[in-house]
Amino acid sequence: MTFGGAVAAAVRDLLRRQVLVWVLANALIAAVAVAAFWWALAYWLLPISTGIGWLDELLVDYLVFGVGAALAALITALLFPALVTTFAGLFTDRIASVVERAHYPELTARDLGVLAGIASGLRLIGVTVAVTVLMVFPLWLLFAGTPVWLPLWFVVLGYLLGREYFDAAAARRCSLDHVAALRRTRFLEIWAAGLLIAGAFTIPFSALFAPSFGTALMVHVVDRGLSRHGV
Repeated sequence: MTFGGAVAAAVRDLLRRQVLVWVLANALIAAVAVAAFWWALAYWLLPISTGIGWLDELLVDYLVFGVGAALAALITALLFPALVTTFAGLFTDRIASVVERAHYPELTARDLGVLAGIASGLRLIGVTVAVTVLMVFPLWLLFAGTPVWLPLWFVVLGYLLGREYFDAAAARRCSLDHVAALRRTRFLEIWAAGLLIAGAFTIPFSALFAPSFGTALMVHVVDRGLSRHGV
């Protein structure tokens, strides 16, 4: 299967009846979780109280739900892929298993469990925060308002997503050492797949289905890598 064929197969996989139910469940839970995260940030980000009733109400109206909402929107946008990926961990094994049985019935894979999927998402949150603070924010200071900023962030996000989704799919079939070795040899292909997943995350409606697409796509990318190495 070519890389283009893997992408097309992943899109078709999302429409499989056995996958669609988990895709929709994932999208619903992700939407609720992200909305709750944004609301919590917007309300609690700037908890200022003067002790004066009318002034506190004014501050809540204009500061917390104004500045707070804007900051919450920015933080949520930066963490959105990682947040949604965390909740997608509830369904990663189920989606990957259906895709594997449909395309590669002869292979032997192991379920990693819900906790592993959630841990993968939490790890992505941690890495995203670290990269944002150490790399993305300084780049934003240098290039904000220029055409350079968005492509830079997109490239970084594509790398992070590609690595995390590949590792999750490959770990179903390989040891951790083998996963790391395979990642090094398929670096550009994994990054390209990560850029496609990042692209799906940037489109409002498709963003909720991006984790399911990423899981299905990486099942095919892993199989391509293992086939090339005679596994």
